[in-house]
Amino acid sequence: MSTTQKNQLKWKSLALIPAVGFGLELLGRAFGLHAVPLYEPDPIFEYRFQPNQECAVFGKKLRINALGLRGELPRSKSESVVWYCGDSVINGGIHTHEDSLATFKWDAALEEQLGRPITTVNVSQGSWGPENTLSFCREHKDKLGKPGLIVLALSSHDWDDRMAFCYTGDSRDMPSKSRSAIGNVLHKLTGPLQHCHPPQADLEGNKEMDEWMRFANELKANLCVYLHPTQGEILNQSRSNQGQKLMAWCHEHNVRLVDGMELLELDHFRDGIHLNEAGQAELAEIFLSHFATESLD
Repeated sequence: MSTTQKNQLKWKSLALIPAVGFGLELLGRAFGLHAVPLYEPDPIFEYRFQPNQECAVFGKKLRINALGLRGELPRSKSESVVWYCGDSVINGGIHTHEDSLATFKWDAALEEQLGRPITTVNVSQGSWGPENTLSFCREHKDKLGKPGLIVLALSSHDWDDRMAFCYTGDSRDMPSKSRSAIGNVLHKLTGPLQHCHPPQADLEGNKEMDEWMRFANELKANLCVYLHPTQGEILNQSRSNQGQKLMAWCHEHNVRLVDGMELLELDHFRDGIHLNEAGQAELAEIFLSHFATESLD
C-alpha cells in the first residue's frame, strides 16, 4: 500500500469517529441516558432529587415534584394524606416506572376503598434513613399536608443509619449536572466517588426513632413501621442484630410493626434488597391489608 493510500485510509478512519459518536449518542438518547435524574445537596437532610424533573430512563418514567420527591403532593388542605417514608426500596429509582411504585398502587387502592381523594406522599431518596426523612418532613411539613397515617419503611441497617453529609454534588451515583448520553455513561464509569464514615450510632437506643414518635404525636398521626427484609434474611429466616433492635423498639413503644420477611418471596426482588415491579405490587397489597385506615376515614 502506497503512502497516499495509507493517508487516505487514515483520514477515512478519522472521519468515522464523529459518525460513530453521533450514532452512540442517538442510541443513548433512545434509552433516555441523556436525561437521568439529577440531585442536589441540602444542609438539613443531606440531598434530594432536584425539583421538577421528568425522566424516562430505559423506558421507566420518573415524575419528580416541586419538593424533589417522586409522585404527587397534596392538592388541598382538606385532603387525607399518608406519609410513606424510606429509601431506595420505596423510591424505586430509574429501575421502577412511576405507575409501578407501591405508593402509586396503594394510593389508588385507598381512594377506591374510601371513595374519596387520598394523597400518599413518597418521602424517599436512595440511602435515606429515619434521620433524613424526619429532617425532611419537619422542614417541609406545611407542603406535605397533615398526615393521618405515617409509615416508616425501614430495613434492618436503618437502626444504625445516621446523616453524614458526604454528598457535595455531582458524584457517580448522584449526578447534579446535565450531560449528553455519552457524557452520562462516562461520568457513571469515571466520575467522583463520595464516601465517608457515618457518625457512631447510639448503641443504647435510637433517638431518631424516638423523635419520629414524638413528631407523629405532635401531628396526631398514627405511626407505623414496615420492616423490609433482604433476600439473605428471607433465606436465613432471621433478622440481623440491628433488625432485632428495630423490632424491639416497636414492641417497647407500641408502634404497629409489619414484618415483610413473613410476606415477601425471593422472586419479588431484583437484587439483594430492592423489589422488582411484582414486588412493588405485592408491597402495595401488604400495606392495604396490614395498615389500618381508620385515621383516614
